Amino acid sequence: MALSQNDFPAPVPVSAGNPRKLAAELAVELYRISRRIRSTKSTGQLSMPELSALLSLGDREMTVSELAAAEGVRVPSITRMAETLVAAGLITKKTDPDDQRRSVVAATPLARRLVDHGLSHRSVDDLVDLVADLTPAEIAQLEGAADTLRRMSGRESREPMT
Repeated sequence: MALSQNDFPAPVPVSAGNPRKLAAELAVELYRISRRIRSTKSTGQLSMPELSALLSLGDREMTVSELAAAEGVRVPSITRMAETLVAAGLITKKTDPDDQRRSVVAATPLARRLVDHGLSHRSVDDLVDLVADLTPAEIAQLEGAADTLRRMSGRESREPMT
């Protein structure tokens, strides 16, 4: 059965409030940006999951289970990552004084400096280059979009690390 142009609804501009079209456009653009980020190889720098975990930690201590929940991954995955970050001097890990079975992790001053100065991942540099070409109005839109995407991903708005 051959399809004709009449078999499809007329395109509706996103501005007309078509959530399906907006969702499709977002999915494609997020995929393209994600693909560009993944294609960037970083040597001696943090992986994107490590950077995300450090951002989730911020200036506070968290149990490994809390960090796993914040990152949306399983405890064994965060435990392995935590060992790597401890070895790199980027987090501390100690036994929870209230429950000897649990571990508490916290970002070190070195980790906070890396995150604050944006030296933590090569793809961040690539995105900085892309953002640098935007107008002030586009940057403001992108800041709002970042908050919305954070909420959509189930995360709270993150406080900047100090």
